[in-house]
Amino acid sequence: MAFKPGDEAWMVVPGDAKAGAGLHEVQISDVQGDEVLITRDAWTDTELKFPQCPEGWFFKALTPDDKVLLPANETFSGHIKQLADEGEGYAVVYRKDDKFEGGVEDLVSMNQLNDAELARNLRAKFKDHVGWVRCGPTLVAMNLKAGYQIDWEFGDGDVIKAYPTHDSLLEKFKNLKSRNDAPPHAWALASEAYQNLFRPLNAVHTKFDQSLIITGESGAGKTWNTKQILKFLSYVGQSDLTEKMLATTPILEGFGNANMPRNPDSSRFGKLYQVFFSKSTQALTACSINPYMLEKSRVSAQQRSERNFHMFYRMLCPPRDIMDIDDVKGKSTLEKRVEEANDILDKEKRFTVAKGAVCKEGEVTYWEEGGKKMLGLPQSKKDMCKLGKFEDYVYLRGGTKMDQQDFLRIYEDLPADWGPDGGAGSVPNQDPRIYDDAMHMSHTLAALYGFFTEDEVDQILKTTAGVLHLGNVEILGQDDDDECEGVNMSGASGTALETAAELWKVDAGALATACCKQTIWMGGA
Repeated sequence: MAFKPGDEAWMVVPGDAKAGAGLHEVQISDVQGDEVLITRDAWTDTELKFPQCPEGWFFKALTPDDKVLLPANETFSGHIKQLADEGEGYAVVYRKDDKFEGGVEDLVSMNQLNDAELARNLRAKFKDHVGWVRCGPTLVAMNLKAGYQIDWEFGDGDVIKAYPTHDSLLEKFKNLKSRNDAPPHAWALASEAYQNLFRPLNAVHTKFDQSLIITGESGAGKTWNTKQILKFLSYVGQSDLTEKMLATTPILEGFGNANMPRNPDSSRFGKLYQVFFSKSTQALTACSINPYMLEKSRVSAQQRSERNFHMFYRMLCPPRDIMDIDDVKGKSTLEKRVEEANDILDKEKRFTVAKGAVCKEGEVTYWEEGGKKMLGLPQSKKDMCKLGKFEDYVYLRGGTKMDQQDFLRIYEDLPADWGPDGGAGSVPNQDPRIYDDAMHMSHTLAALYGFFTEDEVDQILKTTAGVLHLGNVEILGQDDDDECEGVNMSGASGTALETAAELWKVDAGALATACCKQTIWMGGA
């Protein structure tokens, strides 16, 4: 349907929000061939608050005299002088749905399908504290941090007021006949997949095996939704096997997650979870995890506003009293803080987690010191690993190529709006970065002791520490060209090499050779 004078429309100005990009309500003043002349009332976007505009970003009015002409076929314009101080300085106009009323649960049902209306629908649902919307067979996840109770209305007329992942909803989603009988939810999707395992095959349903693909950009909520689906499958499969699977989470995330500009806990690897059920009893019988595509290059190099893998910082961070960690300090009264601390500790003593035990998410190891319950890596373990301070290690300073550059290295927690221009600080209302590395180190220890003996855990810690020491080894000849002339065996470089070799129980000379020579096996057995 073509635009006509007087139509309400959307104008999208792409770019960074901190540079004035955004979504604007505009009017079609005139149609001139393949272009439309748009006008806009002056307005202030109160959701875009920055130091230079603490009350919100003010957008000037656009009148017919400004001659802002945009393509009528919903494609981007060229550079527009009147938008030079907004975003990228160009725009696109989209048709507006004049029948929009609060949004739809399934994006397929939208009256106008374009980028602006999609954003409008998602924003409306977000503000209503809705966690998911559907797009046909696909589930779109959003607003996952909103801890609000809302009314969950089911097709049979039942209404349950609950938080999005409260246990009171599990049974209701388990008994679903169709996804359309429930509001959009990760458990509704998992319920349909579970029931398809046991439905008779037909022309549409041709295989028993089911696959759920969870994808999205960094910080979109992939890991969180995975946990929710596993929780549901554990419930309907009447098994605690997924508890053991989830118990690996602190280990996988410690060694595979890192801080990124827009996400402080970004998974830098993929995970394939396989969950098996009995056809006769419909019970969960086995599960496995296959990590893949780990971003190994992050170990030796990171960009600005990034960190290396979490585990390095967790091993190095100072120990903390459990009463000082963020989850506990946030409680309003001392009684609630003590209760939260006890819930986290879950009465687990150090080294009391037996091999093969299930370490549930939230359990930690700790030690007592001066009447306080301390979290983190004990000093005896740090001494065993010959660890120093954050600043001692090239691999935590950005790597060799970034080591001499002047920028903020992120070792510990950061306040709100910490990022530089173009980094995380360009995101409106940027949250502070709270890593709670000491608490997560204790979580990781609890998980490790659930799967390995103490001696095996010590080997894991020493192997990890050895990587940091190896990063301080100087490779000769690398500044001028790519040819390696060997390893600097003297000074701090030699000490780092000896330390890594000692921790790994290998010959220092052989390790030096391995640093600059590659062995390739060709043919034969």
